Amino acid sequence: MARARVALIVAFVALTAYDVTVNGYFEPAALFPPHYTAGAGSSTLLIRAALCVLVVFTQLASLLRATNLTRAASVGIAIAAPILFVWSLDATERVAPHFSEAAFDAVTSRAAMTKQDVLAQLGSPLIAGRCDNRECWSYVYMPSGGFGGRTRIVIFDDRGRIADHIRKSEP
Repeated sequence: MARARVALIVAFVALTAYDVTVNGYFEPAALFPPHYTAGAGSSTLLIRAALCVLVVFTQLASLLRATNLTRAASVGIAIAAPILFVWSLDATERVAPHFSEAAFDAVTSRAAMTKQDVLAQLGSPLIAGRCDNRECWSYVYMPSGGFGGRTRIVIFDDRGRIADHIRKSEP
């Protein structure tokens, strides 16, 4: 039974490390990725959630037959696993280097701003592309290893002035 508990812990930690690194930091960012890809949670997220629950339950169940030292370790692991899981949900969000919410609010509240004005306030975007035949700059991206996240996009008209913006925050 102890081997099974250790295997669950190792699987949970390894899959979390994979999601944070490979799915998180190495996944190419996209302006409007499919919902199942960006911040909607991948299948590994669901597996990690199930593993986390199993780790917590098996660690708590092991308290019945544990010594004082193994009780302390089991309680520590039962507390650490959900903390690691919750941290990993948000840890992979990428933000442009000079981005701030206050600067984004200031930029999007003034429609007459040009691309140069936006660059001066927010810096270079994380992702630049086209949406609805207009130039769009995105400053925040949540990869598939995470969950929820923010969307902050500035949309320019054909004269290079702000035409619109997208501001969403998902749970």
